[in-house]
Amino acid sequence: MRRKNHALIGVSLAVLLAASLGALLVIIGCTLVTPNTSATTPPSVVIKVKGPDGQYAAATTASVSGSNGTLNLICVVSDLQGVQGASMAFVGVTNSCIIGGQMESVSGAPIGGLPGPLQASLHPNAMGQVPTEWPLLATVSSPLTCNYGFPPQLGEPVGATFIVQCSGQNWSSNPQVQNASATLTVSVTN
Repeated sequence: MRRKNHALIGVSLAVLLAASLGALLVIIGCTLVTPNTSATTPPSVVIKVKGPDGQYAAATTASVSGSNGTLNLICVVSDLQGVQGASMAFVGVTNSCIIGGQMESVSGAPIGGLPGPLQASLHPNAMGQVPTEWPLLATVSSPLTCNYGFPPQLGEPVGATFIVQCSGQNWSSNPQVQNASATLTVSVTN
């Protein structure tokens, strides 16, 4: 009897995951298509930032408080011929850091507290179809930090910026139209 229950749980989880993916695809409004390896145009990649009104809008620049801010982002990869993958990475350094109430020159210290890289590789479903759009969601939450000295002392970055790099891939066999990317430059305010 136990094995039967485990099998039912496994089936139930698989059904729940499939239903969740289906619901996500309906929410984001995309459709499913058969991947086209003959696609002649690159995918579209857009980074959207959540504004004070709660709506997401396309952006190439943004700002976030280094001590008590939140920045919500969505990277949207779309291609009418089918999306194969999406990725988002965060990279930033600072040249000044407040440590113990004093400004220190730190020359290229990495900004800590940024999200790790995100990646999605999509595979055709049982009917051989893939979505035409795929979102990656991320939140940058303060405090953001920087390290200085030996042993490292934790501080707050000053006048820093970081880059959000979002990339997308379609199913084209032509490497010249297979990939596209978008960049968001984020200023860290104090």
